[in-house]
Formats: sequence, C-alpha cells, structure tokens
Amino acid sequence: MLNRSANTATYDQDVTKIEINLSGRLLGQIDEYVKRTGETREGFLRRLAVTEIAVEGAIQREEWDKVIGRSLPADVDYVQMIREDRDRDSRH
Repeated sequence: MLNRSANTATYDQDVTKIEINLSGRLLGQIDEYVKRTGETREGFLRRLAVTEIAVEGAIQREEWDKVIGRSLPADVDYVQMIREDRDRDSRH
C-alpha cells in the first residue's frame, strides 16, 4: 500500500521502482482504459503482469498434462508423488 506525503512515497512491502518506455499512442490507450475502469496505470500494469504470468503457468501445466497423460492440480506435491512412484516401482 502506497503512503504519500508531500516529500516522500513509502510502501509497506518490498517494492522496486522501474522505468519503462512506451509509445505515446500505447500510453494514451492505457490512460483511456484506466480512466474508464477507475484503475491506476500502476495497478493496471501490475494486474496485467500477474495475469500473464498465471496464464503462462496454466499453459505450461496443460502442456505437461498432455505429456504425462493426466491432469494434475496446481497444488500437488510433485516431489512426494515422485517418491511414491519410485517406492512403488522398487517393490515390484
């Protein structure tokens, strides 16, 4: 959460400030979007980044599911599954 004063801006979590270059046209489109939705530029870009990372993770899980021939939930302890499979295989 951002806390602003006349002289400083402080955050209650570890935050890194970045500088990015965007075309004026793209920045204008972002500004129009955030004005319509009530978001800030920062909030929009943060949400977009988090969403894209989550989507990429879902795509990777889906591709992995195709490789192994089954669907596994994201919260599975894969290390434990491997150990159980290895133990089961060693008993046969």
